[in-house]
Amino acid sequence: MITKIMLRDNLGSPIQVESQHPTWNGVMCSDVSGFRAFPTQVQPVFATGIKCTLEGAPSGLVNLDNGATKAFEITVTAKLPDGGHNTTKYTLSVRRLGVGLDQKPCSITYKRSAAEDCGYAPILEKQRQAAALIPSLAKPWTPAPSNSTN
Repeated sequence: MITKIMLRDNLGSPIQVESQHPTWNGVMCSDVSGFRAFPTQVQPVFATGIKCTLEGAPSGLVNLDNGATKAFEITVTAKLPDGGHNTTKYTLSVRRLGVGLDQKPCSITYKRSAAEDCGYAPILEKQRQAAALIPSLAKPWTPAPSNSTN
């Protein structure tokens, strides 16, 4: 099962994606020439013996002409230990807006967290929190100004 698909342009910036299960629709601005797709799927519990495969997702940079649309059929197969399998099909459709069109549909409406954008943000936050508790990293102590009139 695919839980989300993240699209990035050729420079690494996010591209607007909306999900209408089982279809994912991406909209690129006219100044973006290509995209990369990053599908995320649920991982099976190791002890169950289920093996998952994902086929049909675009690999590498996919270039689109202005006003063009490209669709991909993504197939997720769960191979069960008893020899059976479950197959789910998804559609990823990405369109690039034309030069003369309103570019508002390509505006990012989904608020991504730092964890989604970078993948390592939770680790950095944990290190930052731990460093804040180390006394040697605190500001040096300075005595309060005295008000003596000698």
